[in-house]
Amino acid sequence: MSADANEQSLFPLDEAHETRTDSFIVINRAGLREQSEREALGSYLKRLWGHRFFIYQDAHHRAFGLHQDKFLGRLWIILEPLLFAAMYGFMFGVILNTSRGIENFVGYVILGTTFFRILQQSLTSGSGLMKASKPLISSFNFPRAAIVFGAWTKNVLTSLAPVMVAIVLALCAQWGNWPGWEILAVVPLFLLVHVFGLGLTLITARLTAIVPDVKSLIPVIGRAWFYISGVFFLPEKFDNSQFIQDAMQLNPAYRFLDAVRGAVMYHSLPATDEWVYMAVWSVTVAIAGFTYFWLAEGRYAQVR
Repeated sequence: MSADANEQSLFPLDEAHETRTDSFIVINRAGLREQSEREALGSYLKRLWGHRFFIYQDAHHRAFGLHQDKFLGRLWIILEPLLFAAMYGFMFGVILNTSRGIENFVGYVILGTTFFRILQQSLTSGSGLMKASKPLISSFNFPRAAIVFGAWTKNVLTSLAPVMVAIVLALCAQWGNWPGWEILAVVPLFLLVHVFGLGLTLITARLTAIVPDVKSLIPVIGRAWFYISGVFFLPEKFDNSQFIQDAMQLNPAYRFLDAVRGAVMYHSLPATDEWVYMAVWSVTVAIAGFTYFWLAEGRYAQVR
């Protein structure tokens, strides 16, 4: 009974009572529900909020348990994105010479790769997530979105250190040109990027659970998105193609990266319409992703 009590503290079920007699146990089924049943949205949100402590503790454990089997341990949380930034900076800045016309190209690439990595991880972390969590889903009755929120929270926690290091390195690369108060805009931008990413994680979690073949397409989509988000070049690079320039300007990822770079390196804040554009994208994708995921709540128990 003590083990059951511990499990119930992590996964609080609806009210169910058991009565023990001398020869058998009688369970009151009132309040229990089938795993394939989808409850009302309001009740679902309430139960999800009830799991907030489990979501955070599980995400914290997973985030800070990364790379423990390596000699440098948690330092890889910082080193990995920086190595990617160095690789792409060399390939595109030196070999392909995309650095022309970009002030502080080192900072431009570091901030671009670090913040886009948040979006890319959001896209891929939902891929195959429900199948990987099948034992948990089969054992407990809880809102399946808790699994996705746990993965998303882990991404938030693991992105904090790389973002801070990227900002410091970007400023060091333009030594003497100190940041202004505009750098404070990084905080709401960081939050908007993650809200947008939550929607992506919810969408890919459902898609890959229902149509497993989509899992093979996610890396391709992420790579294509990477190359059209201005991570290491300006839209003006395609001055002979107005279509590509317009596509990049409409791309929310490019807007996020451009706003972060402006706040950190160029003493500029996004205009009001830019804030509205980014906020609408983030909130809309998050709400749409959550609704899309919830509508298939009853199907995750049958994922194979």
